[in-house]
Amino acid sequence: FVAIGSQIVTEALSERNKGGMPPTIAGSISVPNAVPELVNIGINPPRKFPVNIVSHVPQTSYEKVVDLLLKVRPSVKKIGIIYNESELNSNNMRISIEKCIRKAGAQPLLEVVTTPEDVSKVTKELLRLGADAIIIPHDKSATAKASTVAKLCNAQNVLTASLDESIIKDGVMFAVSVPYAEIGKRIGEVILEAEDSHVDLKDMEMITINESDLRIYVNSKILVQKGIKVSEKIVNLPVVKR
Repeated sequence: FVAIGSQIVTEALSERNKGGMPPTIAGSISVPNAVPELVNIGINPPRKFPVNIVSHVPQTSYEKVVDLLLKVRPSVKKIGIIYNESELNSNNMRISIEKCIRKAGAQPLLEVVTTPEDVSKVTKELLRLGADAIIIPHDKSATAKASTVAKLCNAQNVLTASLDESIIKDGVMFAVSVPYAEIGKRIGEVILEAEDSHVDLKDMEMITINESDLRIYVNSKILVQKGIKVSEKIVNLPVVKR
């Protein structure tokens, strides 16, 4: 069984369901040690249950997204984060990004959403508070309304960035992410190794995505409109134009 994301992993490996689960791969887990069900089973082998973990987000990606914004526009002082407190992935990313913002000498501005309907209101509040840039971590509510964030921010020449490259098409300027195809490939490799070599998932090393797998995704149309230039030399990562 392949469970993608912290919420599905939490449900699948809960005490209520775990007894009936087959060998499981926990995929796209941003912060494995922040998922109680994985901690209880064991992050590192040998684990108490046949599960292996494919960690999606290299920890350096949080630093990279903040560094990207500051390199593109050194005048950035306040960076807003739209996140969901009740969604494990989103809140854990918020904690990491907030630390990176403070470390970079900027001020984090935090706004919480619980449903997609909150996104417009909290974006306007961040802009009212003087956000020079807004970051969207992985969160279904915020990403569902990414076009709203982009429209409001683009109108005021405020930078937008995410850790989800799928919302570049919605007008968000930047994303720092690992290609989802790469995650699928790693999960497939784990399944093949377990099947072909008869290795128990609970004895396999956790698969960690490396910084070298990160990409900077850019919305070429918006960047041209805003006169923003981004090169691989500036960001020290491959740039993918969308």
